[in-house]
Amino acid sequence: MNIFLKRIKHNHIEIMMIFIVILGIYLRFKGLTYNNHWLDELYSADFSDPSRSFYGMLKITLEDVHPPLYQSILWLWYKAFGFTEFSGRSLSALTGTFGIITVYLLGKELFNKQVGLYAAIIISTNVFLIKYSQEVRSYELLFLLSMLSFIYLYRVIFNPNKKNTLYYWLLTIILFYTHYISFFIVVIQLAIVIIYTLFFLEIISVVKSFMFYFLAIII
Repeated sequence: MNIFLKRIKHNHIEIMMIFIVILGIYLRFKGLTYNNHWLDELYSADFSDPSRSFYGMLKITLEDVHPPLYQSILWLWYKAFGFTEFSGRSLSALTGTFGIITVYLLGKELFNKQVGLYAAIIISTNVFLIKYSQEVRSYELLFLLSMLSFIYLYRVIFNPNKKNTLYYWLLTIILFYTHYISFFIVVIQLAIVIIYTLFFLEIISVVKSFMFYFLAIII
């Protein structure tokens, strides 16, 4: 019994995270189909209609104002799980749930597990994120990828290696194919790197960092 209690005490943050994720799932799936699709959701559902060919979906998406990644994933999701309101919105709900976990990992990476836990609680119960987790739109995917991007930005800065650099590059590219607003996210990250390099690194590192981000943005 004492060993069991010690294990609970030792892993209490991980145990609390499980409950926070369960809460996040409940809040995101509760009433998922109470309301019908609104106008923008109808566009997303129509573009990714699984009766279209994959090429047809890409063609109509590229003629629109948004990049094709989310619509491609949604098309595959509809193919696998059916062309329904619940199916389309469940993709966003699941993506939003993974966003909770990613924010915990970011808080843990930047500070410690406790900070990650507090951040996860906020994200799990955030009204706006819950709302967007119940829409057939790309915003929750953008949020998830942005958090992953910041995790690897931190690792590139403080633990630079080929793996972290590659993952950050890939996430940057995927972000641009998700939503054009990701440009501003990358600009913020660039500003973070500039400030860090100017104050903490030698001039050669500044030049290398500029080259790295220039190439990432160009790609």
